[in-house]
Amino acid sequence: MELFNVFVNLKQVDLQMNRITTLSGRLVLRSFEILPLFTNQLGHIDLCGWDVPSVKKMFFTVNFLTTLPKCINNWTSVSHLDLSYNEFTNFSIESVAGMNNLESIDLECNKLTEIMLNSVHFPPKLKEIRISRNYLTSLDLSFIPVRSLQVSVEYNLISIPRDIKNAPMLSNLRLQESKISEIDLAAFCDHSNLSEIFLDGNKIRYVVNTSKRNCSIYGSLTGIQLSDNLLTTVNMELFNVFVSLRQLDIQMNRITTLSGRLAHRSLEHLDLSILEQLPTFIVELSIHSSDRLKRISVPKAINVIHIIESGLRRIDIFEGSSLTKLNVYDCDMTRLPRSIRNAPNLKNFRIDKCKLSNIDLATFCDYPYLRDLRLNGNKIRYVVNTSKRNCSIYSSVTLLELGNNMLTTVNMELFNAFTKLKALSLYNNKIVSITGQLALDSLSNLLMGGNRLEHLDLCGWYVPSMESVLLSLNRFTKIPECLNHWKSVSSLMLNHNQFTSFSIDKLAGMSNLTNLYLQCNKLTE
Repeated sequence: MELFNVFVNLKQVDLQMNRITTLSGRLVLRSFEILPLFTNQLGHIDLCGWDVPSVKKMFFTVNFLTTLPKCINNWTSVSHLDLSYNEFTNFSIESVAGMNNLESIDLECNKLTEIMLNSVHFPPKLKEIRISRNYLTSLDLSFIPVRSLQVSVEYNLISIPRDIKNAPMLSNLRLQESKISEIDLAAFCDHSNLSEIFLDGNKIRYVVNTSKRNCSIYGSLTGIQLSDNLLTTVNMELFNVFVSLRQLDIQMNRITTLSGRLAHRSLEHLDLSILEQLPTFIVELSIHSSDRLKRISVPKAINVIHIIESGLRRIDIFEGSSLTKLNVYDCDMTRLPRSIRNAPNLKNFRIDKCKLSNIDLATFCDYPYLRDLRLNGNKIRYVVNTSKRNCSIYSSVTLLELGNNMLTTVNMELFNAFTKLKALSLYNNKIVSITGQLALDSLSNLLMGGNRLEHLDLCGWYVPSMESVLLSLNRFTKIPECLNHWKSVSSLMLNHNQFTSFSIDKLAGMSNLTNLYLQCNKLTE
């Protein structure tokens, strides 16, 4: 490491993804800020004698460390320490207690069977510790001497610690994918800073609250996740005491009965796989993993709807709908819903990974607020625009994504009407031919990688704001014609093509080009 000491203004040395087994020498650099050493083969690191008083972040991810780097406790400037994906079997917070500016430490994906956090010797500014995906069976939180701490312990073999009451400063608790079978919310009664509880993916059969007093958590908790458990009956009145609750997730259980009445003015997002009799105050609806769902009627009051992984074939939207965002991912829909015209206030429209076969952009003609239009991962073979009038969408949409479809030929003049369009994605289709000339003042990002293009004529195109062009994963053997005239482009990706030779002269006119990617071609000269 002494090799780098002569570079007096050096801030970062990136040594990631090598096969480093040994670090020798002592780094002495007052300017140094970031040390990325992840994905190597380090089993031991000695930092004694290093003088790097400005270091903020250290990354030792994906190595073979079983103990902390020697003398790391003396590095008082470090705010983030990443030790994930190593071989640690035990860890004591006292070993980093001298790191006075440490705010987060990541020990995810080690082999921890024990961890000691309850100590008066504690990093005074620590806010987050991640110990998920280890082999922990217990967690002692009897003494945590900081004001607020986020602890992530999901994917262990842990149960709710009995002494969790001794850690009243907890702000976020994750106990996912463990073996918890029951929950008494009274266990968190005195946690006035606890805002989120994640208990999804356990074996929880029932939830109760045995507390007889006014708990401080009632005013702090904003979200609780109980999805993917074994609940069969839920009394919704159980959650009424949590006056700040905004999200309740009980999807993917075995619920047959909802009893009680939920009364919540603050609730905005309720994740349920049950659509009947939605309260009028719910404005956002999420439905996940529901293969039986074939049709949905969207209530007028709903502003945002997410439907992820379903058998959905039809959406009915009532006239006068308040819908502003529609997000459908992984469904059986073969055509755009006709009732979409009843949601003129849409700002974001996404139907991804479904079975749409063709698109007429005229469908979206009267959407003056629509900014993002995403239609990725369908079966779309062609795109047209049959509208004969000046559509309001022409001056609103800024993002259009048609990636991962089955397009073979695209007429680029189709998009010239969209005068505010900034990003256009045709990524990963089967395009062999591009016709027409694109003329758009606003377009800054063009993605046409992952196709079958062998030739591309850009002469006559007018895209003065273009910044990034992605042409990777095609079959180009030479630079597209007139690309040299695109002076505004700063990033050009031509990797994974069929180039055998290349001359920088071909791009000499691109006066703003700063990043050029040509890897994974067949270059010999």
